[in-house]
Amino acid sequence: MPEEAIASYLKDNLKKGYPLASLKQALLDQGWKQKQIDEAVAAVGEAPQTKAPSPAAKPQPKMQPQVGDGTQRPLGVLIISIVGMIVGILVAVVGIILIFIGSIAGAILTQTPLGPLGGVLGIIGAILGGVFIIAGLIGFFIYYLLFKMKKIGWLIVMIFGIIGAIIGILGAVSLNIISIVSLVVQILVLYYLWTRRTLFR
Repeated sequence: MPEEAIASYLKDNLKKGYPLASLKQALLDQGWKQKQIDEAVAAVGEAPQTKAPSPAAKPQPKMQPQVGDGTQRPLGVLIISIVGMIVGILVAVVGIILIFIGSIAGAILTQTPLGPLGGVLGIIGAILGGVFIIAGLIGFFIYYLLFKMKKIGWLIVMIFGIIGAIIGILGAVSLNIISIVSLVVQILVLYYLWTRRTLFR
């Protein structure tokens, strides 16, 4: 329960001498809701402070909000996750279309003098379609893990992002505008996710 985590945070830091008002403001600044903070304060009570640190001597302690406890995930993570899941679905749909086109084209060609080519085309369509379906489903699952704020999802997206950035660098050398835009997007996503890495569990 989030109030228990906040209450524990408050107790620990009140014992260290942080003022309650400072702790409450730090929690608000980090994304916790006022209701959650008030409930936790009520559970802790007005604990006496053992010492009063000077504001310049001690920075406010940080407590990261966790998804699933009433706080919201960062908007950037939400957008990256949803776009990634949509791309995964689209890749899987392309795979289904490839299987369908391969089987239709194969069936049509088997009725012509190019009959053996029809069978080969059907097999190639099935293999390519299967690869696209698997890749799309894996991509969807990885971005779903990112959406759920899982560390493994973050790690895999970062690895694929680095690979994508390297490919983008190779394409950008030829001054290909699509590669340059892709590279910039990859770098921005990598930077954004890197700065939010502590939010993933």
